[in-house]
Parts: sequence; structure tokens; C-alpha cells
Amino acid sequence: MELISKGEESFELAKMSMEKGVYWLVCFLSHQSVELVAKGKLYIKAGSFPFTHNICTLIRLLGNPSQEVLDACEFLNPHYTASRYSQMDYYSKNTAELCMRNAEVILSWLKTL
Repeated sequence: MELISKGEESFELAKMSMEKGVYWLVCFLSHQSVELVAKGKLYIKAGSFPFTHNICTLIRLLGNPSQEVLDACEFLNPHYTASRYSQMDYYSKNTAELCMRNAEVILSWLKTL
């Protein structure tokens, strides 16, 4: 499934961006990776997916996620927009690491579906 592959590639690009210190991009790509994988899973499950960037909505449509997964969604969700429209110095290494960790929690759950 192409969407899932793109999501996995996005997470690899997030890792590369972390190494280069491009923290806003790490946060954007962390969100993007989850969004694409979730949409791919929804397409497999239902034949379509909603046109939204809200990963909390997408995850809830896929099943019954744990509170840890829901918390990770809540943390990561605003970074789709905020990372693109904020000043670059708003994003620190710590924030980027948190985005990646939260994306990993969600991506791990998505792999179980």
C-alpha cells in the first residue's frame, strides 16, 4: 500500500532531519508519517479515508486505541500546522524528540492492525 510506504519513508526522513538539527521538519514529518500510515490502514479496512489531517480522528476510526496512543495523538496533532507556520526557533531538540517518540507509539500500534 503506497500510503503506508510513504508514511514509513516520512518517518525515516524525520530521523534524518533530527540528525541535521532541522527540528521543525522532524515534528512535521513525525505527524505526516502517522497520518499517511493511518490513512493507508483505513483504506485497506474500509476502501476510503476522510480528508483530514487530524490524526486523532483517523486513529479512532481504526479501532480502540489505548490511552497511551490517544495521548500521543493529542501531543502530535497540532504539529502538522504549527511546524509549518511558526518561527523555526520555536522547535527545540527536545520537542522534536517528543514528536518522534509519540509518532513511534502510534506507529507501533498501527502495525498491530
